[in-house]
Amino acid sequence: MDSTTLYVIRSLPLRTQLHDTYRALFFPALVALAALLTWWLRIPLIVMTGMIVGMLPSLRLGTPSCMAIVADDHARIDAWLAARRHVRDDRGWVPQLPRALYFDSQIVRYESDTVVGPLLTLRKLRAMLQPSPSLPA
Repeated sequence: MDSTTLYVIRSLPLRTQLHDTYRALFFPALVALAALLTWWLRIPLIVMTGMIVGMLPSLRLGTPSCMAIVADDHARIDAWLAARRHVRDDRGWVPQLPRALYFDSQIVRYESDTVVGPLLTLRKLRAMLQPSPSLPA
């Protein structure tokens, strides 16, 4: 396998994403409700809209995804996650934060020959795992 096809990232099914989508959209929905009420009261809506739009990138970058890996990548991935404030437990590698401060999709775990985790983390893992191009002398 060449290195361009080895570390392909795919999004997991929508059913897997629904729980975190609900958790991610609950607060923006409350803000939207408050925005609707303030609009009826003629208070500026721009501030509320900015808060909602500001939450959208974290929803996309936290999308649960999976990436195929080679068997000898486990040790490198474990070392990388341990160096970045993750703790190993029965669910996989979880952020070293109180449970209320991270989503289920932020848990990085292994499933046979794939690693499952948030899109942003998998992009960083792919960059770490891929051999860097040699620089010309």
